[in-house]
Amino acid sequence: YSGGFWNGTFKREWTNDTAWILYDLLTDQEAGVNSYLNTNLEIDKWDFFQASLYNNCITYNPSTDTYTKTLIPDGSGGFIHRFTCNVVINTQQTAWQLLHAVASNMRAVLVHKGTTISILQDRPREAKRIINNSNVIDGLFVYSSTDATDKATVIRCMFNDKDEQYLPRPVLAQATEEEITRYGYRVKDI
Repeated sequence: YSGGFWNGTFKREWTNDTAWILYDLLTDQEAGVNSYLNTNLEIDKWDFFQASLYNNCITYNPSTDTYTKTLIPDGSGGFIHRFTCNVVINTQQTAWQLLHAVASNMRAVLVHKGTTISILQDRPREAKRIINNSNVIDGLFVYSSTDATDKATVIRCMFNDKDEQYLPRPVLAQATEEEITRYGYRVKDI
């Protein structure tokens, strides 16, 4: 999806938009899991459309009835979409594991709403409810945290590097030296 009005009809075309890849994995008769799903289930394409807008940095302005695309700086002088999906599916896993893994690529989860499958994506939206001390029992919040022995200080993420012929490459994100000294060198693979 590249912006503007969409009437809900599809055309067969290549995409790296995670929302439409996930939709295709759900609905495609040849490569998707559609033949294994309960035929009474419906896929909410409009939720996928909203996710696609967010993935592609497209916002809708209802007062002017226009869509605006504002890409994100890539740190090298160029611009990128918020989420893209360029993956090789080469491991055996259940269909639901695969679908949830692809959905997580755009900070989303699959949701069953009665007989409909839709997605819920972590993206900015209007607050549904504001919570403060006045609407909490006894006005007290209870705070919790991860046990110190479970805290990862290094996150290692593997990705297929498009600049290196899509070969797997690791990316490390690590805590400060102070945190590593305090909690130890604990690697978590994601």
